[in-house]
Amino acid sequence: MSSFRVGFLPLARVNFDMEAAGETLAASKALLNWLSPAVCCPDQHLSTYDMMTDWIKANGPFDFLIAQASTFIDPRFCLEYLQSTDCPVLLWGVREPSIAEGTRLKLNSLTGVFALSQLMYQLGRDFEFIYGNPHEEQVKTAIKRWLKAGEVASRVKNMKMGVIGSIPPGYFFSLEEEVMLRSQIGPQVVPVETYKLFKLMEKIDEPTRKTVFAELVKEVPAFAKLSPERQSAVAGFYQVVRNFIDENKLDAICGRCWPDSFEGLDIAFCSIYAMLSNHLPVGCEADQGGTLSLALLSWLADNAPAYLADPVALDEANDTMTYWHCGFGSPKLAKPGTEIDVVGHPNRKVPPSFAFPLKPGRVTLCRLGKGRNGYRLLIGSGESVDAPLQFSGTSAVVRMDGGSEKFVRRLADEGWEYHIALVYGDLREELVTLGRLLNVEVIKAW
Repeated sequence: MSSFRVGFLPLARVNFDMEAAGETLAASKALLNWLSPAVCCPDQHLSTYDMMTDWIKANGPFDFLIAQASTFIDPRFCLEYLQSTDCPVLLWGVREPSIAEGTRLKLNSLTGVFALSQLMYQLGRDFEFIYGNPHEEQVKTAIKRWLKAGEVASRVKNMKMGVIGSIPPGYFFSLEEEVMLRSQIGPQVVPVETYKLFKLMEKIDEPTRKTVFAELVKEVPAFAKLSPERQSAVAGFYQVVRNFIDENKLDAICGRCWPDSFEGLDIAFCSIYAMLSNHLPVGCEADQGGTLSLALLSWLADNAPAYLADPVALDEANDTMTYWHCGFGSPKLAKPGTEIDVVGHPNRKVPPSFAFPLKPGRVTLCRLGKGRNGYRLLIGSGESVDAPLQFSGTSAVVRMDGGSEKFVRRLADEGWEYHIALVYGDLREELVTLGRLLNVEVIKAW
């Protein structure tokens, strides 16, 4: 994340009003430096090809560019550079400082943006356009959104995702073709077999296990209900997964849970993965696309934990959907005042799985999935209502924007993978921008 860098290109022709352009430049730099330390700004306008390329060589390379037409510009001096890089570009036009005065155009910035956008279009390049002065709220909001989405896109393209084991039998939607995933989205997959982690558990001594388990109990006291044998197994597996994460510098993980957890250790992995999701995106049932969906939401939400769930029930009368999983979910997502319980897995009755309802609040949902022509991103939103636990496990009851029944039909009609990621907050526009930056089809479902 720290390697993310944005170059600001304030482009100008010096035969326009450079005093007015200079005022805009100063305000633009102040805004960009305030919004993100990742933005690198020149000291003056870039008015020739040599000035622009010399500055880029001295300060680049950049992951993203913000190109401001501070005045009308000749786009020819941008042509060679734009042909040499594929990094995304935000085009920025500023307002004319004096209108209806009968005088010469001082900046003619908007026409300059049109010159740049036409060039970008002819080059087959995707870009985004904003118009307005640095002090305007809509400009601040748009640039902030674009910078955040750009930071996450860069992080996704350079991330390492650990995959523990293989998909459970019949879970075709969890399966990813690694070369396609790497080339189109970016993550590097780091696999490990579940049995290897079981073997590594033998090296975790009992004093270490007791220390690890005490930390788990400190956050969720109900863990203490487990038998000594299961306490040891939970702590041992938690520690070897943490070691796997740390040793490989992983940004996210997903893992096969059943039947390995039940048959190999006589425990459920649900609450273990849930505790790990306090620290990084964690998906269950070896669902790589679901884990990437969690990462998109979590990182857009400043590393807040996200929730991966099955949409299991539609209530047409109340226009709500229940999102559920069998004991997975960060304790940080629990409804305030709820005591987080540790219970047997809903199907196998083997502990430890969590049991709690999720908190009410505004939510954004997404799924990065596979369409017939490549990857696609479904984006939804709604209100998580104040509701009790719906089924054994963890659950959220959400009133979907645009209608819950309509959303259910869309999931079925369009063949979406049924693990849906959820995070608190309204991040729809950030996700739309992120989808464009990742070059995937974006489907708005609200």
